[in-house]
Amino acid sequence: MYHVLYDYFTNGTTTRLTVKQNATLLFPSIHICPKNPDHLNYDVLFRDITRRLGNLSMEVKADILLYFIAGTGFQNTNVEEWSAVYRDSVRKLVTRCFRLDNYYQKGGGSSHSLRLNFKHTKGLINGGAAQKQVVVHFGDEYPDISKYPRIYITDNDYGTVKFKLRKVSMMRMRENCTTDPLSRGRYTCYLSRWLQEKIIEPFNCTLPHLRNVTISRGYNICSPHVIVSHYGDIMSSATLKNKCILNCERWDLFFDLYTNWHRKDNAFRLDLSYRDLSYEEYVEIEMLSLPSFISQIGGQLGLFLGTSIISLIHLTCYLLTKITEVRLRVKILVKDRSIDF
Repeated sequence: MYHVLYDYFTNGTTTRLTVKQNATLLFPSIHICPKNPDHLNYDVLFRDITRRLGNLSMEVKADILLYFIAGTGFQNTNVEEWSAVYRDSVRKLVTRCFRLDNYYQKGGGSSHSLRLNFKHTKGLINGGAAQKQVVVHFGDEYPDISKYPRIYITDNDYGTVKFKLRKVSMMRMRENCTTDPLSRGRYTCYLSRWLQEKIIEPFNCTLPHLRNVTISRGYNICSPHVIVSHYGDIMSSATLKNKCILNCERWDLFFDLYTNWHRKDNAFRLDLSYRDLSYEEYVEIEMLSLPSFISQIGGQLGLFLGTSIISLIHLTCYLLTKITEVRLRVKILVKDRSIDF
């Protein structure tokens, strides 16, 4: 009896695990970029920084440029150029990246894997030498991405990535998950938190390449001087004040990377696939709903007391009736004695 009452009043839950098969599975968004952004004309950028901000040390200029290359805090995003001087350089950098969305695996096994072969890209300021490494970022079904999770593929590497999907459906009862649209994806939540706490709240503005993010709407673009002046605070490694709570309805992605040496001139090779066309579904459900609770209580009482809820109600009504009759008799008796006196 105690456990039944405890489970009901504490909103006890249990988890149902099901492995489901699908005819197709959607690959995560895949972003492949050169590891080293050596496609910029640094001399032009340094001259523009000097013209706008005055004589700065080369170290400070390098920090500003590194911040700019990193996408104003987020790598491999669509960077909005600060001035016309940046246009050609940024365009060359962005077009070196490759993004793959909405691609499905339609069969099981390695024969249906997605194979990506890339030739070496040549840098513009390193004498035309080939790049020796690429970085691969994995995102979810939403457009925002983060620096993690990511993998590196080195020259003459044959990389194989095996994905695993988990669908999670949780009940929003103890603030253990959220339905906030700003937290619909893992990286969407982190991006919104970072932008709110590091840029919007202290400076009342937003970044150029993040102006279309929901939380940025209505704010003007920050002046480069503001970003440069507070560069240390913005890029601080201090954790955010408000942590991201995962969405109640979400897909979790897991993967394993296997690499092997593969001798082939001018190529990076990467195979991506699911082990099979299945995914795990985790559904959180109530241990006791109201009808189940009534049924459990009735069963418990019937088993241990030889009665039921209906008979208990009858017993209660009978006792109330008898108590009322006794009270009436007592009143009549007291009244009769007072008359005799």
